[in-house]
Amino acid sequence: MKLAVHPHRGRKTVSRREAERQLAAREAQLRFYFEQSPEGIWRLDLERPLPVATPEAEQIEHLYRYAQVAECNLAMARMFGFERRHDLVGARLADLLPREEPRSRHLPAFIRSGYRLTEAESHEGDREGRRRFFVHTMIGRGENGQLESAWGTQTDVTERRLLEEELRQGSAELLAADRHKDEFLAILAHELRNPLAPIRNAVEVMRGAGLPDPALRQAREIVDRQVRQLARLVDNLLDVSR
Repeated sequence: MKLAVHPHRGRKTVSRREAERQLAAREAQLRFYFEQSPEGIWRLDLERPLPVATPEAEQIEHLYRYAQVAECNLAMARMFGFERRHDLVGARLADLLPREEPRSRHLPAFIRSGYRLTEAESHEGDREGRRRFFVHTMIGRGENGQLESAWGTQTDVTERRLLEEELRQGSAELLAADRHKDEFLAILAHELRNPLAPIRNAVEVMRGAGLPDPALRQAREIVDRQVRQLARLVDNLLDVSR
């Protein structure tokens, strides 16, 4: 007795196996990105789904009470001061996000955005009291009018923000120094102008007296030329200060 051979059955089995292999490869790539990404990546699950028609204040209370970390990568754990991601998994939102922290203000924005919040920035202190700056993305997932979970990323932009602050501070210091320089030049010009008038008057008196000694007349002319030169320098200083 011969068994019937179905030529297409073998190809279907191979195709299914190939599809499974490709799916496993994609999952491995996603898992590698998830674990190695410098961005913090997290997922919150709700023990009790959240009806989206609930008033905002009640939704926030619900999130604090029932949302907990179901998954995160190592980068996310380190942003909270942990060395292992498993130390963060299982933590409740209320434990991670005290109401007085800047990030807590993202919850109303998350709800009002239809559970799709992007490029939300916060600054806060870490466990050592150092300032940290983060950019957040939060995307909710649910069905039948209920929120069941949320995915998100958290990017540490502390170095960039501190550099921007340093540049702004340096620019402000340069502007202040420039103002002080202008004030100094203006004061110097006025202080130099004050003695010029009596010196010039003295030269005119000497000229009107008709000094007979050639040496004295030469000295008078020298003084006159230097006074005029100094007056031009003072005028230039005033122009620069203006």
